[in-house]
Amino acid sequence: MTKFLLDSGDPNEYIEIANLAKNSGSQLWGSTTNPSLIAKKLAGKKISQDEAFRLQKEIVLEILNIVPGAVSAEVYADEETTAQEMIDQGMQIASWNQRIFVKLPTSIEGFKARTALRREKIQVNNTLVFSEQQVFAICLHEKIMQKLYCPIQNLWPCFISPFVGRLDDINEDGMSFIENSMKMKKQYFENTPTDAPWMLEASIRRAEHIKRGILANVEIMTVPGKVYKEWLLLTKEQLQSRL
Repeated sequence: MTKFLLDSGDPNEYIEIANLAKNSGSQLWGSTTNPSLIAKKLAGKKISQDEAFRLQKEIVLEILNIVPGAVSAEVYADEETTAQEMIDQGMQIASWNQRIFVKLPTSIEGFKARTALRREKIQVNNTLVFSEQQVFAICLHEKIMQKLYCPIQNLWPCFISPFVGRLDDINEDGMSFIENSMKMKKQYFENTPTDAPWMLEASIRRAEHIKRGILANVEIMTVPGKVYKEWLLLTKEQLQSRL
């Protein structure tokens, strides 16, 4: 059954959506956040990267007290950020709590960082995924890591975060990408399903994305508060028709 995460950097919104989900017979399981979402809390104030990193830790620890599942916290990275810089940040982020996943960009430097962090049995969420080639590369990398350092014991498998809405923005079918990626992942890990990363459907823009993700059996999805409210406030009859 698909688990639901909130895509937000505001702890108050987590409390609101968690209560709404509970009243609807559902559960807000986890969280994804990133530097952009954290920045919204600052209301335009300019702070250093170190200050932003400390703020992210403060907010992430607060969110952990609200949701029972995984919370993803992202490294601060741009095109010039080296793998070692991501590794240093990732090691620090992972030390905050065992339920935290380190979000890494799906880039060459990001894969180098992924290798180092998985070697240390740190849980990773590969973000900014836009192609089936990237999904395949992550699955292959995880399989190699499991073979080299097996068993990698974690609370949950690593995550792959395809960005549905971003693909829709450039006139591609983001949900078809999700559906095809799920089939590919299932085939690739047919003999070792417990090693397979979880598909984390991200960049969700509307209730239709939630519906198709559930039908595609994605393990988890992260949804902004506005879309969650639309989905959770549907009547049972409306919800059944959506599915």
